[in-house]
Amino acid sequence: MRQAELARQAAIPRSVLSAYESRTRDPRAASFIKALEAAGFELCLRPVPTPAQDREAARVLLQVLELAEALPYKPPGLRFPTFRTRIA
Repeated sequence: MRQAELARQAAIPRSVLSAYESRTRDPRAASFIKALEAAGFELCLRPVPTPAQDREAARVLLQVLELAEALPYKPPGLRFPTFRTRIA
């Protein structure tokens, strides 16, 4: 997409969009989002887990996998190695 078309679709003056691209001007959040959407993108924000949250999630996952392996029912046809074997 050409700069002029993006500027038109985003309702941002072409000179302002040019200044954003050349880093001589910083866009406000609303202008940034309008330009992204005009270019066919969507801004999605999500919280970043802390290392402690990652460790806790890994601990819980390990417990779930160990519990699943301890269950007496094994569906026929499943031929996966046990969790301990895969990480060894």
